[in-house]
Amino acid sequence: MGLVWDRGERQALQTGLLSNLDVWESGLELWRTRLEAVVERMGDGPNAELRGAAWRAAQTLFRDRIYPIVTTGLQACAQTRDHVAVYAASEAPLVEDDYLNEDLLRSSVQGFEEVLYDMTHAWIVPEPWTWDDEPVTLLQQQITTIYDKIQQLQSFASQVEGLFDDEIGLAATIQEAVASISQGSMAADGSYHPAVGDGEAWTGALTVYTTTHPDTPPLSGTSLSSDLTLMAVPPGILDHDPLDPGQTSQGYVGDCWLVATVNALMETQAGRDYLKGNIKWDEDKHGYQVTIYQDGQPVTTLVTQIIKEGVQTNERPGVVSLYEAAVYQVVGWDELKGRAPWVGPQVLQDKDPDFHLGVILKASDDAVASGGSADGGISLVATLPRVGDFLPQVSDFLHKPRDYWPAHVTDASGQEIDIQVPSDHVMTVVDIRQDGLIGVRNPWGYWRQLNHPGDRVGGVVYMTPETFDDLFSAEVDTP
Repeated sequence: MGLVWDRGERQALQTGLLSNLDVWESGLELWRTRLEAVVERMGDGPNAELRGAAWRAAQTLFRDRIYPIVTTGLQACAQTRDHVAVYAASEAPLVEDDYLNEDLLRSSVQGFEEVLYDMTHAWIVPEPWTWDDEPVTLLQQQITTIYDKIQQLQSFASQVEGLFDDEIGLAATIQEAVASISQGSMAADGSYHPAVGDGEAWTGALTVYTTTHPDTPPLSGTSLSSDLTLMAVPPGILDHDPLDPGQTSQGYVGDCWLVATVNALMETQAGRDYLKGNIKWDEDKHGYQVTIYQDGQPVTTLVTQIIKEGVQTNERPGVVSLYEAAVYQVVGWDELKGRAPWVGPQVLQDKDPDFHLGVILKASDDAVASGGSADGGISLVATLPRVGDFLPQVSDFLHKPRDYWPAHVTDASGQEIDIQVPSDHVMTVVDIRQDGLIGVRNPWGYWRQLNHPGDRVGGVVYMTPETFDDLFSAEVDTP
C-alpha cells in the first residue's frame, strides 16, 4: 500500500500535539520550580532549613529521582516542538492539495502515459493524420506534475519517518519511572529505597536521552562537519569567563579569523564590555541570545549549543564559544571556517576595517600605526597561504615548509626563540613595544617551537618589523 497524506488529518494531529505540549510543559514547569526550591534549601548538606529525615528524603527521592524525570520531560517537550516545526516544514510542498494517495497517483499517471504513447506513435493512427503538439505538451506536463507530487510525498515520508520515536520511547520510560518510584518505600531515616529487585533501569534511559538530545537541534541547512559535534551550553558563562585572550584556544573548527577578532576585542575593557553586552542569558529558553551582524544588519540568535571541539576558554566553554556557535547558526558551517581577516570586524561590530596588502606595502607600518588591539581597535594579520598546496616546486625552491613559516622571535619574558608561524592563518596584533617590537597572539593559544614542535610557547611573541613583513601578507585594522 502506498503513502497517503490528508491535510485535515495532519493539521488535527499537529494542533492536538501542540495543545498537549502546552499542558505538559505547564505542569512540568510547576514541578521544576518547586523541586529547584527544595534543592536550593538542601544546600551542600543538612542545615537549619532542612535536616534529618527531611533532608535525606529530599536528596534520595526528590533530587536524585523525581527532578531528573521532570527536567528530561521538559527537554523532550522542547524537542517535540522542534519536531513539529520540522514536520510542518517537510509537508509544506504538499499543502496545495487536500488529499494525496500514492496508489491513486501512480494509477493515474500510468493511464496518462498510455494515452501519451498512443498520441506520439504514428502507426496507431492512419497517415497522414497526426495529433497536434499542444495536447501532447499538456499531457506531458500533467504527467510531470503527478510524478512531482509522488516525489514530494515520498520525500515528506522520508523526512518525518521516526521523527518522534525517541520521544515516544521516553514517554514509556517516564511511565516506567513513575511506576518504579510508586513501588519503592521510605526508610525510617527518610531515605528512599526502590522495591526489591528493581534495578531502576529507567535512570540510565533518562541519561541516554539527555546526553543524546541537546535542547535544540542544529538549524537546517547548516550541516556541521562529520568530525565535530554539538553540546548543550552550560549556564553561568557570563559570570565565570574572565575574557582573557591568553586563556583562549581555537580548537578544530578552522575559524581563526573569528577567534583572533574576539581576542582583539578582549585586549581592552571597552572590548570586553562590548562582547558581554551582545550576549544575554535567556532563562525561559535555557540559552544565550547572541547578537552578531550579517550584511550590515544586527541578527540575534538563540544559542543553546556550542561546538564541542571548538574554541574554549581555559578548557571550558566561554564567551568566544557562544560567538562561534552564533556565527555557525546564522551563516552555516561552510561560512564559519576559513574566512578572510576583514570578515571578523564586519560580523562582530558591523565595521569595515582598513585593509593593507603586505606584499605591496610593509604590513608592519600599518600595524605600528594602528597601535595594536590593546590600543582600542581591532588589528589582525594573515600569513601567506601554503605555497605547496598549489605549487610544490616553488615551495621546494624557496626551501620553505608548506605548513608554516620559521620565525625568530622573543617571548613575553624576553627569551629569544625560533617558532613555527602557521601559514594561511589569521592572528591578533596585540601591541607595539617601545623598542619597536610588534606583539602577535596566535588564536591557537600557543606557538610550536621550530625544531621541537612538541614544545609549545604560550602567550604573545614579539618580532621585529622586518620579521613581521616577511611573515604576513595582509593587515586589517579598525579605529
